[in-house]
Amino acid sequence: MTFSAPSGKVSYDGDGATTAFPTVFKFVVKGHVKAILRDANDQETLWAEGSDYTLAGASNDAGGTLTASVAPASGETLILLLDVPFTQEKSLPLGGAFPSTQVEEALDLAAQASAKLSEVDRRTLKVPESDKITGADLDLPIDSARAGKFLAFDQNGKPTPAAGTTGGLAPVSAYMDTLLPSADAATARATLDAQRDLVTAGLITARGDLIVGNATPVPSRLAKGAANRLLGADGNDVAYFGGTLAKSADYTVVAADHRKLILVDATSDPVTITLLAVASAGDDFEVAVEKVDASGNAVTVDGDGTETINGATTRTLTNQYDVETYRCDGSVWHVSGKAGGGDTFASQLLHVRDEKPNGTAGGTFTSGAWRTRTLNTVLTNEISGASLATNQITLPAGTYWIDADPIAHGVNQHRAKLRNITDTADILIGTAATSNVTNPSSTLSKIAGRFTLAGTKTLEIQHWANTTNATGGFGVAFSAAGVVEIYTNVKIWKVG
Repeated sequence: MTFSAPSGKVSYDGDGATTAFPTVFKFVVKGHVKAILRDANDQETLWAEGSDYTLAGASNDAGGTLTASVAPASGETLILLLDVPFTQEKSLPLGGAFPSTQVEEALDLAAQASAKLSEVDRRTLKVPESDKITGADLDLPIDSARAGKFLAFDQNGKPTPAAGTTGGLAPVSAYMDTLLPSADAATARATLDAQRDLVTAGLITARGDLIVGNATPVPSRLAKGAANRLLGADGNDVAYFGGTLAKSADYTVVAADHRKLILVDATSDPVTITLLAVASAGDDFEVAVEKVDASGNAVTVDGDGTETINGATTRTLTNQYDVETYRCDGSVWHVSGKAGGGDTFASQLLHVRDEKPNGTAGGTFTSGAWRTRTLNTVLTNEISGASLATNQITLPAGTYWIDADPIAHGVNQHRAKLRNITDTADILIGTAATSNVTNPSSTLSKIAGRFTLAGTKTLEIQHWANTTNATGGFGVAFSAAGVVEIYTNVKIWKVG
């Protein structure tokens, strides 16, 4: 019968379960089949019949079946090859009946050997049929000529050995082609320096310069920063950050002020430092502000628009050397650090009192309601925007500490308080005190504590007594001393 030789090769992907694999091609004897297992790491193992597999179906026109001892795993590939030896082992007798079976088997083996050659041929390098280089011109150079060399092709397309350093034949870039001829490390470094000079020419002009990509992007020069500066990124470019910045007038922080300390001199006028918008600052932007003067003018740090700092729209530095550090998280500003500039009560004081001529009593204290205490004299006013008028204190926004001690005489129990007239709200309540009517003495209701005003407010000291004293309820005079009489003393410090 006729025999159509297939490719002589078939492969199967393992699945960890299948063990039976058709050969597809016809084989005469089991030794004409080669089985190779390729693992997941591309390592090949030649299988041995009997231990790795069994084979059945020799001489079947449709091929036989290889049964593996262990199923190839997923990721492995089993390759079956027709491996017919290039021998002729048939000896036909002279005369007698025509040995058709032996002849056909010999022809089948010849066809299988041709199939084997065809399969090998398909895995070889070949030139196109139209190639002009043929015959001996395609022969490889002799072993001594190609030892330790690369296979290359000359300008005519003929095979030639190449050391990898000859222009046009090196399997490397043009740049590496200039480096490979170097005989030693020193020569290679000199070559690299020459190439570096081509790249950096005109960019490196001083010690410490850096080459960075600009917006184009092309290489550009970044000059070295001043001493102790930090190298970082502003979201687009690399830059140096830090240092100090002196200001004596209103100023808006910019991106280049990252990590800077802004030294503010408010001697002439109050100064406002406005932080840049959080959208521009981004996460981790940081700037510090310090008031360096000893004047009563405040330094105000203001968020952009309605943006807040620790929940408030502004922060105030009132004392010399007060300093705060502000850090953005991309949404709001935070005070990440602060330090005081010395004695909080050394400045920013408003001191007012009820002062009357010598021998003049404090006045009638009528019971049953909150009575406004008289405040008529300003001794000290270091708070910008603070004032006293008609027994009322006006204070600008800020944080304050108050120490007040209104006196009462012969009214039995009494208590004072600090009242916010603008918002009709109590701020601080004083201590309870008693001045007996039968055997009276002067006693104080103390008001002390810290409070914060969101805006400019009008305040009063108010006092309540259980019993009316029409002569000296707000204090009795001490005429013999020959000095003014003091009946209410109020000291307020601005502390933030």
